[in-house]
Amino acid sequence: MWQQLGLFGVGFLVVVACSAGGDGKQVGSGGNSGGGQGGSSGNGQGGSGATGGILTGGSSGDGFGGFGGSTGGTLQDGGECAAQTRRADNTVRPVDIIWALDTSCSMIEEAREVQDNMNLFAGGILSQNIDVQVVMISEDGPPGGGFPPKSGVCIPPPLGSGSCPGDSNPPLYSHLFETINSTDALIRLLNLYPVYKSALRQNSVKYFAVITDDNSSMPAQEFINGVDALDPGWFDYWKFFGVYCTGTCSGGGIFGSPCARTGTVYTELTQYSGTTPGDLCAGQSNFSGVFSALAQSVVAGSKLDCQWQIPPPPAGEVFDAGRVNVKYTPGDGGAVEEIYYVPSASDCGPEGGWYYDNPSDPSTILVCPNTCDRVSNDLAAQVDILFGCRRIDVPK
Repeated sequence: MWQQLGLFGVGFLVVVACSAGGDGKQVGSGGNSGGGQGGSSGNGQGGSGATGGILTGGSSGDGFGGFGGSTGGTLQDGGECAAQTRRADNTVRPVDIIWALDTSCSMIEEAREVQDNMNLFAGGILSQNIDVQVVMISEDGPPGGGFPPKSGVCIPPPLGSGSCPGDSNPPLYSHLFETINSTDALIRLLNLYPVYKSALRQNSVKYFAVITDDNSSMPAQEFINGVDALDPGWFDYWKFFGVYCTGTCSGGGIFGSPCARTGTVYTELTQYSGTTPGDLCAGQSNFSGVFSALAQSVVAGSKLDCQWQIPPPPAGEVFDAGRVNVKYTPGDGGAVEEIYYVPSASDCGPEGGWYYDNPSDPSTILVCPNTCDRVSNDLAAQVDILFGCRRIDVPK
């Protein structure tokens, strides 16, 4: 049952072009423009568009050119469309973190430390203005309660509600009451995905986190393959981090050591993700430092969002989903590149592309993982979205 890092200074330009007609006329951006250069602000109808080459938009006005407070701009395009630009707000991708807490009887003290430090972890991310949501998969808490004693948690405010059971505080924090055995955390993360999917955002950066004193029965590569196959477009960027026994104090279980076995599988996953594990061998007194370090890792791994809301058309204009194009200008001054349309996230290939969130009723433009990796890491990049020009599909 369910109970902003500072924004990067990258200018993404949303370009609003002519209406669907092919006469090259720009609606509402100045009265006497000619040859494809928009005039000053006004309420009239601009002159005919250029026959090709660079088209320059005018200053803001009350018509299409003034929508959203355009600044004017230039971009390469054919003569069919005269373009007008406005600067869109940059956003950092939201973060969703799915915790799987080993609830075996040897984990009572560790569960207590998780409960005591989860607000420290979440607060370190929220303090940087990153939109974070947390899913916890574990028994209900508090740890040590009941008979036999539980190894679950009950997270206090502000992240959780503090009620036991029932500490969920959606959408910020959702607790899924499930048992996680010593070796099946990775299996449960995959199998329970249909249950906790509703607590995730499609465009979020996702982190899987496991806390256990044992190893995994599922090999690392099998988990990687499983995540990549979960849901097209939902896990284009994900990482793993864990708090487990790295090997310096393994053996002996709860009677002679804080560890049952070395977490070799989890070491493979942290190496795959480039994250630093927390070591249970350091003892419970180190949990606050571990959780602070994990929060810093999330902050450092923040990426620019790779999606843009489609603005509503001005009065008298109708949005045509078949007349949208996306162009990318590298920050190093390279040539403008066409980003081609693909029907859906599952159609994304090595060449990348862009697609709608909902082709039948689109509200958002998203780009494929390969394209996102390139654009989001190019801090001087420019992305232009053109409305009104016939769409260019990915070459077949």
